Amino acid sequence: MTDEQAWVTFTENLAPDNTVMEHFAIIMAPAKFVEQSILALGLGPWSTVSEIGIALLVLAIPLDTFPPPMIPNPVRPDIDVEEDKKVPNTVVTPTHLFASYGLSPEYFRSLRQTRAVRYPGQEGHYDVLHFLVEHEFSVNDVIPYDEFHAPENVLFMNNKFNRAVKSSTLDKTVNRRTRYFSTGSALHLLPSQWKLREIWSTGGLVTFSPTFILRSPEKVAEIMSMIRIAPNWAAYVTPQVVQWVNASWRLPA
Repeated sequence: MTDEQAWVTFTENLAPDNTVMEHFAIIMAPAKFVEQSILALGLGPWSTVSEIGIALLVLAIPLDTFPPPMIPNPVRPDIDVEEDKKVPNTVVTPTHLFASYGLSPEYFRSLRQTRAVRYPGQEGHYDVLHFLVEHEFSVNDVIPYDEFHAPENVLFMNNKFNRAVKSSTLDKTVNRRTRYFSTGSALHLLPSQWKLREIWSTGGLVTFSPTFILRSPEKVAEIMSMIRIAPNWAAYVTPQVVQWVNASWRLPA
């Protein structure tokens, strides 16, 4: 760690049943970068911040966060924004480590006997969450990466996301049918974004011209099969096209 950098890692205090009460961020940085935090906590045996040098902070992050109160609307100042409304306190209850990151048994069961990839792939012993995800992949018989077949699902760990997207393996997984998800703690994301979420999802609305339907019916069938399994895509055909195709279907080419 140089004078201009901070070291950050995330961890959880696991109970015997793998439940957690909160996430923890452990931060080590030059004291001048966290001076206000140090002053709020007290200097202890030191008289000035400059005597501390390197500071080590442990921050407890709740499992659930609430949005800040709404700011006044300058266009409609007559709208009551309830400035005195208190942000509700987080109800702290033990939560399974998976649940704290939005992962569920149903999600892993949905991967059963399908082809899926997790990033990073060989660092599970460094991270409890990654180790448990790796275990669930094994229990549910998830088919490992095969360079000849694109996976149906890709799961990123947020703390390794920047490196994962540069992976040469990822280039081979890019497929119109592949779905991408991310989960896990990361310094560059809000805690509310640590939970499992689908990323890079695309969608659209497709229609067909009469000429395309008549000349390439097998392509139409292929496209419709793909749309049927894609959650964010749909297709339609106008009545005029249906009428034109019906009238032209039996005419000689």
